[in-house]
Amino acid sequence: MKNRKWMAVAGMLLMLTWIDTDGQVMNSWKPVDGLNGGSIQSLFELNEQTMLAGALYGGLYRSTDGGITWQFDGISGMTVYDLVQLSNGFVLAAVSQGVMLSRDGAAHWEHIEQIFDGFVLTFAETSAGIVYAGGRQGLFRSTDHGATWTAIDIGTEGAQVLSLCIGANDEVFAGTNNAGIRKSTDGMTNWTLADQVFENKRVLSIARRGMTMVTAGWLDSIYISTDNGTIWEARNGALDRPRVNAFLLTADGDIFAGMYTGEILRTTDNGGQWEELLPPSRSGVRCLYAASDGTLFAAVDGSGVLRSGDDGVTWTISNEGITNFRVPDILIDDEGALHASPYYWPWMKSTDGGRSWNALDTIDYTPKLLAVGSTGTLYCTREFNGVFVSTDGGAHWTIKNQGLDRPRFRVLGVAPDGHLFVVLNDRPHYHLPPGTEQWQELGGPLAEVRINCFFTAYGNLYTGVQEEGMFRSTDNGETWEKCTNGLTVSTITSLAAGPRGLMAGTYDGVFVSTDQGDTWTRFGNFIETVVTSIACAPDGDVYLSTTASGVLYYDTQSDDWYQMNDGLPDNLVDEIVIDPSGRLFARLNWQGFFRRDTEVTGIATSPPAANRPTIDQNYPNPFSPSTTIHYNLPARENVTLRITDVLGHEVSRPVDGETKAAGQHVIELHAAGLSPGVYYCILEAGASRSVLKMAIVR
Repeated sequence: MKNRKWMAVAGMLLMLTWIDTDGQVMNSWKPVDGLNGGSIQSLFELNEQTMLAGALYGGLYRSTDGGITWQFDGISGMTVYDLVQLSNGFVLAAVSQGVMLSRDGAAHWEHIEQIFDGFVLTFAETSAGIVYAGGRQGLFRSTDHGATWTAIDIGTEGAQVLSLCIGANDEVFAGTNNAGIRKSTDGMTNWTLADQVFENKRVLSIARRGMTMVTAGWLDSIYISTDNGTIWEARNGALDRPRVNAFLLTADGDIFAGMYTGEILRTTDNGGQWEELLPPSRSGVRCLYAASDGTLFAAVDGSGVLRSGDDGVTWTISNEGITNFRVPDILIDDEGALHASPYYWPWMKSTDGGRSWNALDTIDYTPKLLAVGSTGTLYCTREFNGVFVSTDGGAHWTIKNQGLDRPRFRVLGVAPDGHLFVVLNDRPHYHLPPGTEQWQELGGPLAEVRINCFFTAYGNLYTGVQEEGMFRSTDNGETWEKCTNGLTVSTITSLAAGPRGLMAGTYDGVFVSTDQGDTWTRFGNFIETVVTSIACAPDGDVYLSTTASGVLYYDTQSDDWYQMNDGLPDNLVDEIVIDPSGRLFARLNWQGFFRRDTEVTGIATSPPAANRPTIDQNYPNPFSPSTTIHYNLPARENVTLRITDVLGHEVSRPVDGETKAAGQHVIELHAAGLSPGVYYCILEAGASRSVLKMAIVR
């Protein structure tokens, strides 16, 4: 576990070194059993046993057993739309922030920023090693294996390039969002419409094997060419206005189509007839891929990856270790059961610590926010529909949506006697008294504020708001009073209650009240990150989830916060809860749902500095144009020193796997080429890892 210290210096918070400790946390975070799966956008076979899968908002996953099981592998927080290995061995990832480049077989990545402003969707490489990238800004070309890029004018102002394909003679075919397929046969000098049938069409996929090419216009038709894209013919079979996300041509001449509606179609006669296969997931198919051994893969929404070893006749879900599905809400009820609302799934409940799950409903609409009332009544919001209520454990549900126009929900609250409160994405607040059907806009002092959370404790209803502190209601929301005495931070992001009292998370640390909100004092040291939730254990232990520091644990002796993030793919954690046995559960934004089984019972004293590698705070800090970094090694070690931005993108690697002697080492870091802002310096020496925070100014 890592220990992170904070210190106030001249009115500015500086983060010092993360220190390896010997605390009593024995287990790391693990994905919760039974809720694997996610939205995969791209697939690629790196070698005979190694597969890569690009996830929606979830970065990259790697399989070393041919796509059966997976493990998070990096590029945290970004969507990976396409993957390709170039002829020189470099690997490119098309991501939501441009292009990522790996020069060592997808082991490490660098972000190619240059002229990209937004997502890149697709790659293609010619036989001469020229690489093309298509995305929101159109088409780009690289002649140095993805290191630098040049924008290409394809003659369609404002068109996005959604798909790319290289012809048998190195022709370039670019499928666009509104201008059909553009084609160049002379090295990008001139562009023409590939065929009049594509005029003004949206084209998501173009695939080729040999002289056969296949594509589709969205809600139009499937088109096949058997002469390398010269003549195209509609080959729909009996399909009506198909919506195709992806095509695949296999070595035996079959053509597969992955559909927006979840079906996988196959034709063995070049589109004369299309056969509907029966995958176990009926969510949208984003990508189709054929491995070198003939195994077929499909990337789908919600379930992760499907595999077929019999030419698509049968498919199995292979999503173990894929965790990038979104879980908008989790909670522990009064009986200690765990509840979760994963996208594409029903409301799920576990009574064995997240090891097995049962569905609490069969409603078509995906649940979002969950609440359990004091009498066991279940409340659940569903986007664009309303609030669903069940008084019999989920057997029957009643919708409450009168007065809500296609709502999208941000916050749900339940007062002690069943008064309901919701906050919508576009900010209106609504109140539904018990026994009524019509939602009413919330008036009084809460009418114009931005509500971040509701919380029920001590028979009262509390709400934390943006820039206005906190309000309390002693009459189930009929009237509200401000309770900010002692709160020195104006925005309340989360609320919880435990043995230490009522606790409030803010943009800058935690506050506690022992008199039900009348007065507040700061709890623990400052935290330079937003607190997204608080979990209070029965024995008084306190845990936080945060937007930049992951999960933190409070140590009474030091009055300080310690990170416990081993096993988490990201430090942006939306929520944590703790069950009666001491198990912690964390949900991460589009990164999945995790469990930590071993109870934390305290933090041991850090080992002597002489026995572990350390890194000193850089000087000067903040700095421009350069700064000096000292690090110390107790013994000869293999050392890597990396610099990343706040999103985890590596911007520099001053020391790359070099063997260094014991003693002090010094490097000078220059700010040239780096934008002003916060950066992290990460020292990896042997099995030890330390981090310091730096700031560049101009």
